[in-house]
Amino acid sequence: MSRKAANSSRWAVHELSAHEADVLVAAEGGRCAIRRAAPAEHVDHDHETGRVRGILCSNCNGGLGQFRDRDDLLTLAIAYRQGVTWADLLDREGVFLSTTSPPGSLRSLTS
Repeated sequence: MSRKAANSSRWAVHELSAHEADVLVAAEGGRCAIRRAAPAEHVDHDHETGRVRGILCSNCNGGLGQFRDRDDLLTLAIAYRQGVTWADLLDREGVFLSTTSPPGSLRSLTS
């Protein structure tokens, strides 16, 4: 049994038994379901439905939590990471385009 799975009260918050947590961790090879490099230690779940999605490392779990399960914010973060910066959002000097544009519309600003 893994160190984290042994802490049954931690998993119980998400209605997982220690055995179920061990099965999830084993399914990911003991590694974060996103990065595959860091140890899987945190239950990731949908905050609206409570459905468990998997086991993540601390950084990935915290990172996703900052985006509040909002795919639109994750999409904007990816666009930003791929090179869309504040300068790309300038409509004209001193006037910025809305950063709440629909996902996908930012890509046209850089072409």
